[in-house]
Amino acid sequence: MLERLKVAVRARAPFEALDLGLAVLRAQAGPVYRVWLTTFLPVALVLHTLLWRHPWWATLLLVWLKPLLGRPILHILGRATFGEVPSLRATLRAFPLIYRRGTLATLLWRRLGPERSLLLPVWQLEGQQGRDYRQRSRVLLRAGRSAAFLWTFFAFGMWLLLPASLLALAAFLWPQGSGFDLMEALFASEAHRRLPALDFSLALLPTLATALLEPFYVAGGFGLYLNRRVHLEGWDLELAFRGLAARATRMRSVVLALLLVLGLPLVGSPPPPSAAKSQLQEVLKSPEFQVKSKRRALRFRHRPEARQPRTWQPPAWLAQLLPWIAQGVKVLLVSVGLGLLVWLLLRFRRDPGAPPEVREERRPPEQLFGLDLRPRSLPKRPGSAAEALWDAGRFREALALLYRGALAHLVRVEHATIPPGATESEVLGIAQQALPEGAGAYLERLTGAWCRVAYGGAAPEASDRHLCGEWSLHFPGGRS
Repeated sequence: MLERLKVAVRARAPFEALDLGLAVLRAQAGPVYRVWLTTFLPVALVLHTLLWRHPWWATLLLVWLKPLLGRPILHILGRATFGEVPSLRATLRAFPLIYRRGTLATLLWRRLGPERSLLLPVWQLEGQQGRDYRQRSRVLLRAGRSAAFLWTFFAFGMWLLLPASLLALAAFLWPQGSGFDLMEALFASEAHRRLPALDFSLALLPTLATALLEPFYVAGGFGLYLNRRVHLEGWDLELAFRGLAARATRMRSVVLALLLVLGLPLVGSPPPPSAAKSQLQEVLKSPEFQVKSKRRALRFRHRPEARQPRTWQPPAWLAQLLPWIAQGVKVLLVSVGLGLLVWLLLRFRRDPGAPPEVREERRPPEQLFGLDLRPRSLPKRPGSAAEALWDAGRFREALALLYRGALAHLVRVEHATIPPGATESEVLGIAQQALPEGAGAYLERLTGAWCRVAYGGAAPEASDRHLCGEWSLHFPGGRS
């Protein structure tokens, strides 16, 4: 999946990550603004038409709906990052998938979050919900909270500055001798002196700013999200190692041939040791090594005795205080030792013969990547159940079921040890060592299909349906 990335993968500073998101937006400005304006302008037209007597209420509603209306922007940016730029028609057909979850949360308790741009891909692209969403958010915000907050603050400032600049430009270009004071008419304190048309036009300025700037805000947050994924999962290192492995495979035969060709002239008998000794003796007999010189120096016959260092005597008050300090340090050390002993007893109270890490490794994990791996959460025949979901058009759920079943088989039947925080690529490497060759190849195809649909937001390929029928061939016995 990582080979399909169309951006340079490397760990960046937060402001470089913002620039990366804006670069993706510049490259896909046409598709993004077509979808964004197709979504935003009809809603703005309806609200301003219904609330034409109260245009500021329409503007306020549009501002409040920005997180909901901006979802198609992230859909296009996520797909374009992997080289798949959806058309306007394809994006409109994907609206049920884009708006399937998180509508109330977007408009209520998550609406005023200053980290909204960074966390938007977590539940839209990754599909995380509930506790998994909160855990994932804490991991991303551990080193990205300040950058996301500053980006939101900057975007809000630009949203205020653009209408003010347009208003100042209109006032500057307004003819002075027309007999009509534009600024006085716009900001008249009495309601009867304000013109409804000017009031309506003034309320349209924030709407125009939203239409122009919202894609930039979403793209910047997407860049921060990609950068955090690179830092956490080491995408740049993985791609570098893959490139090195590929180049090493291609150059192996060439390097061996060159070594053989270049090494043959060097093969021969070493010079005898007697020749080296004779050359060394000739060099030592040269005039440069036969020079002798005398030097004179003055020294004392009797060296003065070393002075005895003065011993420092502490003052009387400090001498009286030192026993109390020593007693306090003693009490502190004893308290720390007792506390450490109590902590060890509490940690080992369940199994005195094994450390806590060993006890945890004996139980297979119940969740990976937010996916439930408990046996009771899986059907008896995951392959058949996935086929039923696929035929019902629920492609993402079908792939998730197959992937969950494969991971459950890996940790419960094959007893593979998967460290916490492992990525899909790392799990695939562990699985290829623990599973037979056919099952490992199947899991690689399944992982690629799952990542494309879950993270890239792409539609599944027609050949992915064969994964449902092949599951039971590689993982017999149903749920583990």
